[in-house]
Amino acid sequence: MSIETMRALRAADRVSASQLVRRFGHWQNVASERPVFVLHHGNPRWALISIPLLSNLADEADHDAGDARLAALHDITLDHMRNMMIVLDSDLVITGINAAARAYLSVSERDAIGRPLDAIMPQARRTLLADAAARVRDTGVGETFDFESGLFANRRLQARFAPFDRGVALFLDDMSLTDDLAAARTSADGLAALCEASGRVATGRLTARGLIEGAPDALATLVGVASDQLRGMRLTSIVDVADRPAVNAAVDSVFEQSRRARIATTLLRHGAEPVPVTLALARADTPQGLVSARYMIVDGSPPMSAEATG
Repeated sequence: MSIETMRALRAADRVSASQLVRRFGHWQNVASERPVFVLHHGNPRWALISIPLLSNLADEADHDAGDARLAALHDITLDHMRNMMIVLDSDLVITGINAAARAYLSVSERDAIGRPLDAIMPQARRTLLADAAARVRDTGVGETFDFESGLFANRRLQARFAPFDRGVALFLDDMSLTDDLAAARTSADGLAALCEASGRVATGRLTARGLIEGAPDALATLVGVASDQLRGMRLTSIVDVADRPAVNAAVDSVFEQSRRARIATTLLRHGAEPVPVTLALARADTPQGLVSARYMIVDGSPPMSAEATG
């Protein structure tokens, strides 16, 4: 509500119903400037108010309701962010902290609001973070840096400070998740490179129907055909006909019972003699929740002499 409207309401005249009736013209003129409260047994019960002031009250009520909705949306948005966020005022006192930050720092909203930043941060990192927040507040220039969590071993956080409303907004990201993912990808890429370099091992993924998904070059090398010819083929189509019932049963057991399987079979090759191989299978659904399995085929024939590969 605006100051002008509040002043008008506070300045309202109070009259009895009989006074209003006897001098209605007068009170009508007064109501054009400020409300007139009509008393009943000494208490305000009705109001005589001008249309412009009534319109202002209605508009301000809508505005206040809109502000309340925006504030509620702001709180919901903060609490559903994956990033940790802490809002500091000009005195570097916490005025807002979202659910992600509360969970990571093991602090409740009640215990955090109204306290300085260094009161909720790990002991070994308090000076570092408090000094950075002060610099950003004073200079208006944001800062970003990484630091060891101090709460959990081998966990790295990235702090991003940004000037906000004469204070500072602090965003914290757990960079260890990115590090772990990069390490896993590096390991997987290294394993795939070793398999391809060996020329004797191929790994890949099967769909829920037992079809080869994204045939790797190592498998194409073993079979002697291009990768695109293998993509979408049934795994059993590249093994000896006599072995197919056993391979099919192994594939079914992996998908239906989430079991692992290992079976000796014979791999068919284009333009070359079939070779004995060991086929290993394991259920491994995709990150998106799609039913899937991983396979590994190991050539069991006598190795050739060593040679350099690209």
